[in-house]
Amino acid sequence: MFGRTELEEIHLRKQQLAAQSDAYRNSLAEDWRKLHSSGFWLDEAFGFLRRHPVGATSLAATAGFLAFKLIRRPRVLLKGISRMVPLAFSAWKILRKLKT
Repeated sequence: MFGRTELEEIHLRKQQLAAQSDAYRNSLAEDWRKLHSSGFWLDEAFGFLRRHPVGATSLAATAGFLAFKLIRRPRVLLKGISRMVPLAFSAWKILRKLKT
């Protein structure tokens, strides 16, 4: 069977794993609280705007353009989207190259 030293090592390892599990559980609970707070999401959104001003401006311009098209003539919206997809993809590739 097991000797006294092996049993003590197993017991210590069990205590260590229990403490580690409690730490992970507390960390997960804190992350869950952060995700449910509105302040966290506002900080993330404004952080994105500060980190990626060109991308945020491009998204705002695209959203404004699509909203304008939708208000003026809803049927033209699909044609506008089909024209914007290649442009958006090209802009995305350029932004990725600039990032690296």
